[in-house]
Order: sequence, then structure tokens, then C-alpha cells
Amino acid sequence: MIASAEFVKEAFVRFNAEIFSGQLPVPHIQLSRARSFLGKLKYKVTPGAFGRKTVCSDYTLIISTLYDLPQAELEDVVIHEMIHYLLMIRGIEDSSAHGPQFRSYMNAINERFGRNITVSHKGRAADTGRMHYVGICELNGVVKPVGASVDKVRKLQQEDMVGLIVCSKDMAPRLSAGVRKAFPVDKIDWYVTNHHYFSKFPHLRTVKMYLVPRTELPTLTGRNDLGGY
Repeated sequence: MIASAEFVKEAFVRFNAEIFSGQLPVPHIQLSRARSFLGKLKYKVTPGAFGRKTVCSDYTLIISTLYDLPQAELEDVVIHEMIHYLLMIRGIEDSSAHGPQFRSYMNAINERFGRNITVSHKGRAADTGRMHYVGICELNGVVKPVGASVDKVRKLQQEDMVGLIVCSKDMAPRLSAGVRKAFPVDKIDWYVTNHHYFSKFPHLRTVKMYLVPRTELPTLTGRNDLGGY
């Protein structure tokens, strides 16, 4: 089935009562033609003044209508975003978008309620979008994101992180060589894919990489070593 605003709101209200004990205020519901995600939680961030905490508000649950899914899978997408919502309103920090805190709630819900929520979805949109050259970098050390705190680095050390290069074919040779020099990388496995997961990453044109948990990556086939880059 393809999501409708009525279905998403009904699912939210039902699972809020059944799973989340009614803790979640009903957010705005929005449909999208995005191919880069199935579900997304959007919100407004207001920096706190005079040392006060940052405030998040105006939560919107967005579901893509490019995907035709079984009802149970579409419900799992809604619940997935509800977990993000719960962590946000409770102010629970995590080491990444789908770090240990998220996975703890996800696994508990799957076990107790017989759901099949995952950190990423393997489905494809009807319109699969552009091709990506994806380099998965095996790291031999911790890469510290710019501006990351000591606690953030410690959390990254607790997860199995990989570096991710997403680019065009023309940029792959230069980025591959540059990343090997700039970061603690043992090897880079290259793939050509149009999987929707990678559409959320802007194609790189400078030497850098995205850090993601290995378990978040979709299964890739059709490996292409691009001449040994």
C-alpha cells in the first residue's frame, strides 16, 4: 500500500497508545515524493539563550509516497520514526542516528510486539534515482568528526563505524587516493548502486568521508573495484 495522511495519523495514534503509553504528542503529518527516505522526523531547532538548552519544536512526521509496501512494513516505518520522536522529546542523547539507545528501544518493541523494525529499509522506490559510486572504507583507527567532543568520540569507539564515500564515477579515483592519505583507512571497497539509502548523502567533491555504523548500511551487490582505486 502507499501511505496516505489518514493512514499515517491513524497508525501514529494507535501505536502511541499501544506501544508508547500515549507519551507522544501528535505531530504534523506530511507526505513527500522523496526517494531518499521512507520516513523522516523533521523539527525546528531553537538555540537556547544565556546557557539554556536548545529547544526542539514543531515536529513533523514525513512519509514518502514513492514506496508501495505491505501494510505491516509501512507501520514499522511509522514506529521507527516514533522511536526517534521519543528520544527527542525525552532528551535522550545517542552516539548516532541509530545508535545504542535507538536500537535498545527498537529491539524491545520488536520482541514485545512482534514487529520487524529495522535501522534501514531494503526496499526501492519506483523511481530509483541516480547512480552512486560508493566507497566503503575499512578503518584502522577512530576518525574524529570536526568539533566532536571527547564523549562523542568515546561513543563512536563503541560502535563499528565505517567511512563512506558517495560520489560520481569521475571523482572516485581522486577521492579514493585522497581519503587513503588523509584518514586511517586499511582498504576501500567500491560499489555502483542506485539504492535509496545513499541518496541522502550529497556527492562528494572534496576529500572527506561520512561516518556511519556498519550495521546501518544496506546489503550491496555488484561490487565494482573501479580498477583498484
